[in-house]
Amino acid sequence: MSRPTENTKKVIVIGDGCVGKTCLVAKLTEGKFINNYHVTIGVEYGVKSFVRGEKEIRLRLWDIAGQDPFRALMPQYARGSEAAIVMCDATRSETMEQGATLWKKSVDESVCLSNGQRIPCVLLVNKCDRPKNQHQISQDRAFEFARDNGFIKYFETSVKDGTNITEALEYLLDVVLAYEEDGQMLTSAYQDGIRLSATYSRAKKQNSGCCGQVADDSDPRYKK
Repeated sequence: MSRPTENTKKVIVIGDGCVGKTCLVAKLTEGKFINNYHVTIGVEYGVKSFVRGEKEIRLRLWDIAGQDPFRALMPQYARGSEAAIVMCDATRSETMEQGATLWKKSVDESVCLSNGQRIPCVLLVNKCDRPKNQHQISQDRAFEFARDNGFIKYFETSVKDGTNITEALEYLLDVVLAYEEDGQMLTSAYQDGIRLSATYSRAKKQNSGCCGQVADDSDPRYKK
């Protein structure tokens, strides 16, 4: 049996400090949750592999430090990226309202696809395992924010227990691969900022519970 051909893609992981970026990369690539927090200085890397048909897709995840000075270096760090994960903390609304807004704007201004369109970005509202009374970002507000800021989908995640993190990455990968097959379809999908053609809907399964919610383009809240 022949080995799948290898294909490497760069995905940047961005957001404010302490939202879970480094823990996300460690969980995806090493299967472990980091209890002892350490500040990322510059960039850290990890690789997560998926098999699609006869291809092995290696996603090279760039974990970019969340401090303001590093956002200024986004054009350098984002060069060659094909997708982005923007993270925020469900227990700190400012990491979405201010932080994710600035990070998304920065990546949109720093890198684009071969057809000039923005690279696909998913929004992860992390730490949904925390008690409900600690949550500061409602599902409705996350839906609206993702729609209005051009994210292709939003996921409530818990890096600690693994909820939705692989699903989010696989969804993002499927969008990237769909663009390779038909860039015009992705361009059309971006016209409404967030709605995706059914071609990219492999990861649309809705799970129960707060952490199972994902932003779905069929939801009426996406229709402005």
